[in-house]
Amino acid sequence: MYIMKYFRGALAVCLLGAGFAAHAQFPDKPITLVNPFPNGGVTDRIARIFAPKVSQILGQPVLVEGRPGAGTVIGNAYVARARPDGYTLLVSQIGLASTASLMKNLPYDARKAFTPIAGMGEVPGLILASKNVPFHDFRQFADYARQHPGKVTYATTGMGAWPHLGMASLAVEAHLPLTQIPYKGTSEVLPDLIAGRVDTMLSSYSSSEGLIKSDQLKILASTSKRRVADLPDVPTVAELGYPEYESSLWVGVAGPAGMPPEIVAKLESAFLQAANSPDVRHEMEVTHIQLLPLNARQFGDLQNSEIDKWARVIKELGLSPQ
Repeated sequence: MYIMKYFRGALAVCLLGAGFAAHAQFPDKPITLVNPFPNGGVTDRIARIFAPKVSQILGQPVLVEGRPGAGTVIGNAYVARARPDGYTLLVSQIGLASTASLMKNLPYDARKAFTPIAGMGEVPGLILASKNVPFHDFRQFADYARQHPGKVTYATTGMGAWPHLGMASLAVEAHLPLTQIPYKGTSEVLPDLIAGRVDTMLSSYSSSEGLIKSDQLKILASTSKRRVADLPDVPTVAELGYPEYESSLWVGVAGPAGMPPEIVAKLESAFLQAANSPDVRHEMEVTHIQLLPLNARQFGDLQNSEIDKWARVIKELGLSPQ
């Protein structure tokens, strides 16, 4: 009996040691960073800016893989089901927070199914308008919308996506009777906005810089907490009388629930080191994306606060979960 207990104890020690050794060797193969949006968008851009530097720090390839669809649910669910070994990670973003209240029967719990790792970037938003509209700044836009209920339109790129919720929450906050015009993607919206077939939209500066600089669109306001560095004369919505309003596209990295703390710490350190590197800082600056170097705890707090925020907005909008 004593001998059997001895061997069981020795076996347990060996298995525990093997586990620590495996964690110490992490990573020993490529890491996949799953982007739940179509390739070429802002989230994809941020992931691809960080991936080479994180790869260099960890000594293994970091591959960005697109798994778009169902308002980010497909990509989110894929990571939620993955082994919590640190090799399958999620480009976590606002869609994770908004779909928690917008969609019924999600295949994961947005609060419990993921392990926050680090923040990467934040994209300031701009309210853009066609050159054909009869208003030239935010106050004129608001006055015109109230004087012509339902006439002013705004384009969205899908129910629950940032351009939809950001503009819809503005409509509630500022009491603007706007009409939503849904599109399948930004590539379809911009030509119609330029042509005047739709009046306004919420977009990132990084996506619309060329059109702004070529004077093809008007800028009415910024939706972020602070003014866009390259557009110092463009006021924020908060500055224009709505101090509670703010809408930015945040992006970070998370993994499945249950990841070992040692692996989380190693990944957190790698992403924060990348955020502080000159290469990443330069790439983010030239694409007009603000760095968001949050540690695991801070990024977890952000995700949870955004889930709460969009739950309130969605309730105020009277949107029913689909």
